Amino acid sequence: HSKNVYHHVIVTFGGGSGMKLYINGELESSNTTSFTGTPDSTNLYIGGQRAFGGNVGSWFNGEIPITRLYNKELTSAEISNNFNSIKNRFGI
Repeated sequence: HSKNVYHHVIVTFGGGSGMKLYINGELESSNTTSFTGTPDSTNLYIGGQRAFGGNVGSWFNGEIPITRLYNKELTSAEISNNFNSIKNRFGI
């Protein structure tokens, strides 16, 4: 994807569906990664990549203008609606 351009990025984690990555409303990739810990005991790093040993190893060098957290896995229709509601705001 282009550099120096805003992108709408959504990552979902579902019960048995693993992780899905959506960029600009489209499913980009998915896997069946399992995660350890529970939502109450796992740290969330927005813009940071957790390195082995638990420390944040590197940080995203850019802007993250909107961050939303949901307590459920969004459907593809909800992701599409989310993207369509803000795409013009950022010229996507």
